[in-house]
Amino acid sequence: MRKQILVVDDEKQIRDILELTFKDAGFFVRCAGSGEEAIELFKNEDYVIVFLDVKLPGLSGFDICSEMKRLKPQAYIVAMTGYTDLFNQNKCMESGFDYYFPKPFKFNLLMQLARDALEKIEWWKKV
Repeated sequence: MRKQILVVDDEKQIRDILELTFKDAGFFVRCAGSGEEAIELFKNEDYVIVFLDVKLPGLSGFDICSEMKRLKPQAYIVAMTGYTDLFNQNKCMESGFDYYFPKPFKFNLLMQLARDALEKIEWWKKV
């Protein structure tokens, strides 16, 4: 399996940092700055892991996650947000997110999460 990650955030600095971090760890990374762009990339390439900002202009991260799960239920989608209240956590679960990751990031935890997601996906393919 190709280790492909899609990073979706409207802040270019965050996209750039995550892209460099994951590439240095051997992942193939593409970035999107909007929900519309993210859905197009997701439809046309085989991303198995998505790191998705919840608060985006236009389509919300919740709507994007729901659409991505409809298209590829096996995808592992991680919510990234600076809003850590109970409402957002519940909304993330309802939308289909597999994990909830608060900003600011701890990069070692992000990397571990990506590796764990790959292991889960591999396990499901074997079953």
